[in-house]
Amino acid sequence: MRSALINALPAPIADGLRALKKRCVRLMYWLTPSQLLTPMQRFQRDGFASLLFQGTALTPSSTVLDIGGHVGMFSDSVLAQAPCRLEIFEPMPEYASHLRRKYWGRPNVTVHPYGLAATDAQRTFYARDDGTGEFVDGNPVEVNFKALDAVVASLPPTFDLVAINIEGGEYELLPLLVDLGVMPRIRRLVVQFHRLDAKSAARVEAIRARLQRTHKCVWSYAFVWECWELLSPKAPKPCRFPKNMD
Repeated sequence: MRSALINALPAPIADGLRALKKRCVRLMYWLTPSQLLTPMQRFQRDGFASLLFQGTALTPSSTVLDIGGHVGMFSDSVLAQAPCRLEIFEPMPEYASHLRRKYWGRPNVTVHPYGLAATDAQRTFYARDDGTGEFVDGNPVEVNFKALDAVVASLPPTFDLVAINIEGGEYELLPLLVDLGVMPRIRRLVVQFHRLDAKSAARVEAIRARLQRTHKCVWSYAFVWECWELLSPKAPKPCRFPKNMD
């Protein structure tokens, strides 16, 4: 109800009230002992979406992959940093069409209307707004996937930032990135793991162990977002995760 009232106000006033609400929420979280906060609340307290770009200095010559583009919220934030090369992967036809309209006329932005997998394939997704994917209930939609090795072969040799938010598909894609030797091309990775079932936590730990071969975990908020940075050639491999990880 309160959101509906705010949305009915003139845009400048509504935006101001939303910003004030966010500041109040963050202040409340800062005043609350960390152990009493959920990972999402700590993520909001510590900077929310701005954390995804911390330590990444994007320039017009940077290349960013947004895997799971949805309606372009992450991509908008990327382009606010710099007019870099942006490759968006979104298999849902409705969202891919929206993104193509949204970024029409921007030659640095390419929208790929498919997901990434081991081989070319067609799959069934289930539409549920920002939770759309293979592992939810909703209206079935046929979507396309393309072979990861063929796709990355056509892209620049390194990626300054890669974001993965694909509603459970990360459990397939991340091991594939490791197996195909793509991870050393990624300077910084931000990924959202999703809790699908009782085995999800163990699957996350297995993937983290493999990521540690090439990257170090900079920060992590369990089943919210986490960030991995490419190790320098002489850097020792980390043996444990940051303290803020559950």
